[in-house]
Amino acid sequence: MTHPEVVINEIMYHAPPAQPFRASPEQWVELFNRSSNAVDLTGWRLDEAIDFRFAANTVLPPGGYLVVANDPAALLAKFPGIAVVGPFTNALSHSGENLVLRDA
Repeated sequence: MTHPEVVINEIMYHAPPAQPFRASPEQWVELFNRSSNAVDLTGWRLDEAIDFRFAANTVLPPGGYLVVANDPAALLAKFPGIAVVGPFTNALSHSGENLVLRDA
């Protein structure tokens, strides 16, 4: 079963475009629930470029965002109050690898 209501909305993997490419400790992937119903992400995962398994009872509210961060504490220090989980293993890069969101 597919879940088109949850999409990868934004990806951060490197320094701003005005600077030369460099690995960023602020790597993250933002998910968005574009539906009017909550989605339980229990058993879902991000695969291939990075590896992350969503914990039990991780719920994405309708119209809600959830950030999967490489360093959740650092991201929360910079942006207090955001919904963030992590860390993930592996790393995002600019080399064109796949990032796949799989449901349970």
